[in-house]
Amino acid sequence: MNKKVWIFVPIAAAGLAAIWAFQLSAPATAEHKPQPAIMQEPTLEWALLPIGSQKNSEWKPSREEMIRIIAGIKDFVRQQAAGETHTLRRQQYDYILSHWNSYGCQAKGQVFPEGKTIVLSFLPKEDNPGWRTQEIHVMGGGAQYFKINYDAETRAFRSVWINAPR
Repeated sequence: MNKKVWIFVPIAAAGLAAIWAFQLSAPATAEHKPQPAIMQEPTLEWALLPIGSQKNSEWKPSREEMIRIIAGIKDFVRQQAAGETHTLRRQQYDYILSHWNSYGCQAKGQVFPEGKTIVLSFLPKEDNPGWRTQEIHVMGGGAQYFKINYDAETRAFRSVWINAPR
């Protein structure tokens, strides 16, 4: 009996997330080598900001935790958009989702009275060349700038906070 097994291996390269799927047959022969099947979807570029001057209220999330969070964040934004009934907010969500690949995401661990939170700040990469190393604060800017808080203890996203219109 020739049993087939599929192995899925997540990889990240050149700003793209991909999954390599190998079909293995026992035994593998020279005529039948495992062939990779590639499924690619652009992924969000993100940067984990260093701990700044407020050392007592900041912490550094792990890279593994950030990869898991980033993988689920667009679905969270889609869910929020689907439930939105206010016209302006709906337009803002439409803008965000249609420009998703233009955003960079700054991540920073902060401690609030409620517990550990990862603050995710989204901004247009082209307009903010130092976004990977410098924390960017913006007042206004509309849907080009928004934040999401992630509760590190319950592993849940919180509301999307979209900046005020320009």
